[in-house]
Amino acid sequence: MRKLFLGVLFIVAQILVVTSAANAQFARKGLIDRNAARNLGLERTWHLQVPMNPYASEIKDVYVHVSTQQARWVYEVQQGPKSWFFADDQLDQFGRPVGKKAAEILAANKKAELGDAEILEHGVPTVRIALLTNRGDVTLVDGETGAVLWTKTVGNPRHAAVGVCTNDELTVVLTGLRMYVIRNSDGHVISEKITKGVAGASPVITERRTATTFNYEVNQNGENSYSMIYVPTIENRMDLYDLDKEIKTDGPDALASYPKGLPGFGRGLMQPTLGSKSIAWPTDQGVVYVADLVTNKVDRQLRTLGTITSPVAYIPGVRRFLTASSDGYVYCFKEDDPDDMWRSSIGEPI
Repeated sequence: MRKLFLGVLFIVAQILVVTSAANAQFARKGLIDRNAARNLGLERTWHLQVPMNPYASEIKDVYVHVSTQQARWVYEVQQGPKSWFFADDQLDQFGRPVGKKAAEILAANKKAELGDAEILEHGVPTVRIALLTNRGDVTLVDGETGAVLWTKTVGNPRHAAVGVCTNDELTVVLTGLRMYVIRNSDGHVISEKITKGVAGASPVITERRTATTFNYEVNQNGENSYSMIYVPTIENRMDLYDLDKEIKTDGPDALASYPKGLPGFGRGLMQPTLGSKSIAWPTDQGVVYVADLVTNKVDRQLRTLGTITSPVAYIPGVRRFLTASSDGYVYCFKEDDPDDMWRSSIGEPI
């Protein structure tokens, strides 16, 4: 009995040692230690204490936007293991960005100075991270540097914060039954509206599409008008709000709604996923709907045998949507080909 007791005590001691070693890799603020990150093949580039209301207790939602239309250009002059970088947003002697052409010239001059060097051109897409606390504090962050672009409190802090999303131009926030549209350039609220229905999850906002890039229809002025906000609701539909056609800046309730929504069986409790030309979202009834971003009509649906508890994933390169249901099946289907679909079982519930 004594040997058994000592054996159990030894095992507990070993567990405590391992746990202490694991916890030692985290700083007091809960950050992953740089060495621990390096051991996992990662690098901690920046960290941030999010500005928030002193009564806020958590970050309710995080949305990462990687732009397909905006980027910064970096020219790397490489000589053996050494590298020199010249970016279009680095500042000149007057404190202004030098621009793409000047950065290219600086890199060429450095190459001429070194002699046997080569120039590598890197296009780094603009990354924006939008954060929302449970008290309605909204923060927009530069995803490359961690710099806070602006922070603002919207809505009644006693109302439930639902979600946030952003694109190149605007940030959309849902708190309670109100929707706020904020301009990314200065953090100014340009529109506020009572939503048509009760939101079940975070919204998404499309980019301002161009006909040459996305083959979308254009209006009579030659401009595209398909910048939309999609809000999943608990009322068997997806609500739509048209920004380009309906948005105004002459009152607190100026954002008019698109005249129709997208029907769906079940409550929308997950944030929709934007594809190249489609939007997909699951419901709590195990159904995935796919709608066209131009016509705003549901063109297909996928019925699973279980429930779906996470947003649909999208792979841009091959233009495929992925989803998984609680019955253990993973589904994959192509965005523009309804017949190109497969499912596979992993053998256990998801």
